[in-house]
Parts: sequence; C-alpha cells; structure tokens
Amino acid sequence: MLRKLVRWVESRGIARRPRIGSMATMPARAESFARVLPAVATQVERLYLYLDGFASVPDSVRAFANVVPLLAHEHGDLHAAGRFLPLTMMREPCVFIVFDDDILYPPTYVHEIVGGLAAFAGRAVVGYHANVFRPPYQSYVRDRHCYHFAAALAAPRPVHSVGAGTAAFDSARLSFDPAAWPRIRGNDLMLAMEAERRGLPRIALARPAGWLAPLRELQPDSVYAALLADDRQQTAMVKALLEMNSGRSLNGVPAAP
Repeated sequence: MLRKLVRWVESRGIARRPRIGSMATMPARAESFARVLPAVATQVERLYLYLDGFASVPDSVRAFANVVPLLAHEHGDLHAAGRFLPLTMMREPCVFIVFDDDILYPPTYVHEIVGGLAAFAGRAVVGYHANVFRPPYQSYVRDRHCYHFAAALAAPRPVHSVGAGTAAFDSARLSFDPAAWPRIRGNDLMLAMEAERRGLPRIALARPAGWLAPLRELQPDSVYAALLADDRQQTAMVKALLEMNSGRSLNGVPAAP
C-alpha cells in the first residue's frame, strides 16, 4: 500500500514538473526544421536549440520567445549530442523532452509523453522509437527489432534503447554531460548506457500508426545512412550495453521479441 502511494505521489510530481524541450539542427535541415520548430516550441515551457554549423542565430529562431539558442561554435562541437547539453544547465528538476528536426510531432505530443513517463513514476526513459537487440549481436543494424516511431504499438514495451529524438525522462533521475561522450554516432546507445548506470529501464510507449510522421528519411547526412555503410562502432556499443545489463531480461520480458 505504501509503495503504491509513493508511486502515485511520484507520478503526480512528474505531471507537474516544468516541461523543457531540446533539439539540434543544422543548415541542411532547414526545410524540415521550419515545420518542426513551431510544432514543438508551443508545447514546452522552454526549448533549447543546439545550432550545429550556424554562424549566427537565424531570425526564424529569434521569433520564439521561449527558444534558447546554443551556437555550436560557442558551446563545443557536439553535433546531435548537443541536444543533451542543456542538462548541464538545469537548476531545478524537469521533464526533459528531446526532439528531432525531421519528425512531425502532433499537438498533443508533449502531453502524451509526459503522461507516459508519469505512468512509470518517472523511473524510466520513455519514447516512441526503440530497439531490442537480438543474438548473435554481430551487427547493430541487422541484429535488432526496431519499433519504428511511425508504426503502431498496442502497449508499452521494455526495450534496450530508445531513440533520442522521441525520448523523455526526469532530469532528477538522469542527468549527464554529453561532452564526456566518445565522438561517435551513437546518441541512442549512449543515452541507454547513461540510463542503465542509474538502473532506469527504457520503455517504448503505445501509440497508433502514423501518430508521429517522418518528414524526411535516409538523408545523406543522417546517422542511419552512416550506419548502413559501417556499424562496427555501434555494434561494439551494443555489446557493452548488454554487458552492463548482464544478460538480464527486460523487466521480465525476453530480450528478443
């Protein structure tokens, strides 16, 4: 009874936390970014925007009073990992919500993902794009089951990693400095490792098909395009993550669906 009461109190606390968003973009993504920014900026109290490859802050960004621009040349060359830099600036706990610049988010997105996190009392990293890795663990791309964010999912599922661009978590339970990460393309896996160190499960949240929509996929400069060419570093990271997990099943659910 006491445990249920504690979880109820924690869930209520998550629902009341400030909702802070973060996103990274670069000049090559101007077309999709122009659609994503107004869709997400209005859903959060503050949106940090890591500007990778920009000499100055675009006027279109300055038009939003709640957007805090972070120019890469002033804050370190972190590329997409710059989305997590605001965690080093937080003074009070918040629900930290990470966005991609090429996904179209519905008007209820933040409300729904915060509700999904509250359902786990903030004791998880939740999201809509996720992976479960399967034997023989010889390829990050091939040896996995991907819950794509645009596909339907009937019920929440425990997973090994959540896609950073659809992730949310309680900053009081998970905070880190992305500048300490190795300079490889592996935000999702690094986020999973940070969560694993703190004993936080990763959860893919339920949603109907098409609730989230890709604006562009397989851009030449995308992480996935690079992985199709060479995923050896990410495969090594998967093995390191699974070693941290010590072969345990995911919350009682077998690791391979």
